[in-house]
Amino acid sequence: MYKKFDLCISDFSDDIRPGDYWYDCAIVEASEILNQFKELDWGCLFDNLNYKNIFWKIRLAECLGGLNNPCEVKIILELIKTDDPDLFVSCIDSLRTIDLSRLTKDELDNINDKISFAKENASLPVRCVLEAFTRKFISN
Repeated sequence: MYKKFDLCISDFSDDIRPGDYWYDCAIVEASEILNQFKELDWGCLFDNLNYKNIFWKIRLAECLGGLNNPCEVKIILELIKTDDPDLFVSCIDSLRTIDLSRLTKDELDNINDKISFAKENASLPVRCVLEAFTRKFISN
């Protein structure tokens, strides 16, 4: 399954703006493939993250968030360590739809620190995503 997922999103990982087909069709297909992942597939995905370009990682983050799988949190927490602002916001956006009750206070504090830094130069839509996450998960 991992190879199938990799092929699916690789076609859309050469540019920051993958086009309408990604958002209309391919993201659904990629998410459906992720839903079929077994533990071995998640392990392959995690092990190969360092070899993927930033746009591939953004496409991955866009697919995560609604799978109800603990592996997706692990993947996002790895991706969120980035210095790339687009990947970071995609990760935060995905985290907004996940149950984060199992995150430690340190993990939430690290995310909050990065959000505070990212908000300094964020556009209005990005600021809204970051603030929505903060209100939902950090302020409680």
